[in-house]
Amino acid sequence: MKTIIWIGDSINHQNPWTTYPQTGIAQAFDRYVEWDVVIWDRAENGRSTKSYLDEGWFEPVREELKAGDFLFIQFAHNDEKKADPNRYTEPETTFTENLKIFIDAALDRGAHPVLLTPAERCLFDEEGNLSETGHAPYAKAILAAGRKFGVPVIDLWSKSRAFLEKEGPKAARYYMHLEPEEAVWCPEGQKDSSHLKYEGAFLYGGMVAEELQKLGGIYADLIWTPEKEKDPFANLQGKEL
Repeated sequence: MKTIIWIGDSINHQNPWTTYPQTGIAQAFDRYVEWDVVIWDRAENGRSTKSYLDEGWFEPVREELKAGDFLFIQFAHNDEKKADPNRYTEPETTFTENLKIFIDAALDRGAHPVLLTPAERCLFDEEGNLSETGHAPYAKAILAAGRKFGVPVIDLWSKSRAFLEKEGPKAARYYMHLEPEEAVWCPEGQKDSSHLKYEGAFLYGGMVAEELQKLGGIYADLIWTPEKEKDPFANLQGKEL
């Protein structure tokens, strides 16, 4: 069996039925992997790289990591919160330093770290142009960290922005924009442009899968494709049932 341990924030968190239809990307990603791949979703709501480390969330992950595992690392949404000193990190200094802690822990265990840039928020101006939401410096820092530390990077930020620019404001249907009474726990409705419905998590999970296939090798081996489908009855040919 192959194991992906996915750390991050609420954009990847495993959601219970009480917050349906909100879905984390890591939660939907199992639709894309081979049958022998296990995903351990260790993302936690509201955490930045700093608070994930400071509050001890990473210690069990460090202990779980073993040789051959994959550690998917995807933060930024909460690292951006400058007004909150418990979570805020500077992109080119503390944020990058924290990424290195995760990377080094994986490498020390013989695991394979993979950095992911954040999915863009679905925010448009009055003219229908996609807004800059604060992710850019962190996405660039993640890309730079990948080059500096020799770690593969899935640039979901760029891919999600390209999708949102093409789709326009109607892309809100992939995010947690809820009409009144659409969700029993939110009868008044809401316009949440950060978190994803299942369709959004599935969509962006597909982008991650596509980029892993492009990386090739052990990364592509994680992803199921129709060409890899095996005949479940192949080993029964010529035998009596």
